[in-house]
Amino acid sequence: MTEYTYPVNIIHVEYATTTAYRELLRTIFNMNPENFPEESKDEEIDDESRDEFAYDEAAAAIAMDYVFQSTQDNPLFQKLYQLAANKMLSEDPSIGLSILFCYDYLDVFHKCLVDYFQSPSEFTDATPSYQNVLQRLT
Repeated sequence: MTEYTYPVNIIHVEYATTTAYRELLRTIFNMNPENFPEESKDEEIDDESRDEFAYDEAAAAIAMDYVFQSTQDNPLFQKLYQLAANKMLSEDPSIGLSILFCYDYLDVFHKCLVDYFQSPSEFTDATPSYQNVLQRLT
């Protein structure tokens, strides 16, 4: 199994396009271009489609498993996962986690995770980054 630690060194998260979002997600998930499917290397398809194919499923699974295993027993994250899963008419916390990594939430969720991983004992429901995720979800 590949070692993974959440990248708390990525402090400022900003994106205004889907291309920039996908590049950020690849960085956060530590994706290896060698593991991208062949379609991502096809020069005959348009740039947008090629960029969409550039996704390392194994790296994404490792990163999301790490985050979930590290946070699943924390009531604050349980609440976030429930609220996010409800957006997809689900109660599955892993669905909630997936939603929080999507375009609409990654900027605030990443900051929340950084704050949690840097100081778990100081992370509370009053932590501003946690409040920002809650506000975005409601």
